Amino acid sequence: MVLRMSRTPIEKATKQIAKRRLKCHGCEVVIEKDMEYIKWGSRKYCHDCFEAEAFKVREKLQQKEKKKVEEVVTIEGSKPICPRCHAEENLPIIDYGLARDKSKGTFFFIHQCQDCHQKFIVQKDI
Repeated sequence: MVLRMSRTPIEKATKQIAKRRLKCHGCEVVIEKDMEYIKWGSRKYCHDCFEAEAFKVREKLQQKEKKKVEEVVTIEGSKPICPRCHAEENLPIIDYGLARDKSKGTFFFIHQCQDCHQKFIVQKDI
């Protein structure tokens, strides 16, 4: 249910006037003819249910953003260390490249821990 709504952004929800009797997708209360309702994707909501669903979706999006934040770890020595579980082994490089500031000549390597699946960036000055 939430996956379906996450495809349709909250901003695309529109207020409409019912031309016939409808049922709210959340609480299943009947929306009478000529009453205002909110259409979100193919679903129709009363105002209270829409606010509750939008709040849930916003919370999930914020949690996803927090997970996407990668920690920057400066390399000290020859091996990187996972910032979450402090593992020193099984940290394969999944991507690499040159840092934006090319005058310094800094390479970055994106590692992913095989134990906790945390992605993190390791910088190495050349």
